Amino acid sequence: VTSVFILFNSFTNTLGEDDSDLDGYHYRATWLFMVISGVFFTLSSMAFMRAVHDDPPIKPLFSWYHVQNDELLGSWLLLLANIPVIPYALIYLAKDNENWVYWGALIVSVIFVMGSTLFVQACYPSTKPRRKIIQPAAFVMCHCFLRKSWMRKHLSNDWLAGCWFIFWGTLLCTVVVLVLVLISIAQ
Repeated sequence: VTSVFILFNSFTNTLGEDDSDLDGYHYRATWLFMVISGVFFTLSSMAFMRAVHDDPPIKPLFSWYHVQNDELLGSWLLLLANIPVIPYALIYLAKDNENWVYWGALIVSVIFVMGSTLFVQACYPSTKPRRKIIQPAAFVMCHCFLRKSWMRKHLSNDWLAGCWFIFWGTLLCTVVVLVLVLISIAQ
């Protein structure tokens, strides 16, 4: 929601002038990408909340093949929320291509889009056995740190493994951003 106010301010200057290093066009584009991502993240959260509501179970919103249940709808919305982060990172990288933070943001955003794509694939219902994609990678990454009983319970399918992948990736990014904010404040 705050992105909308900043985007609005870039046109009206109601809240005061912005101190961005970007020109007006690119500055507005970055905030527009933030608004788009925020809307899709919010909608995906709502779809996932519907998907796990079990008392009583909620009928899926749509019956079309590509959004035939709320998990699948939520995974598509999550993918659509992650896609605008790539051009967002590219705008800043074009401004200063030697800044390692911008390179890191681009790499992380590409990884999240790839992970979201796998998550979409994992959410498609199927009656035939499916090749597991996320789960084996999660088992390999977690094998050294976690008990096998925990992995069997929490990584029992690609959907759960994808949820944990997104959770830990988001937590890592949050910690890195917090460290960068603290470094910035200290300077």
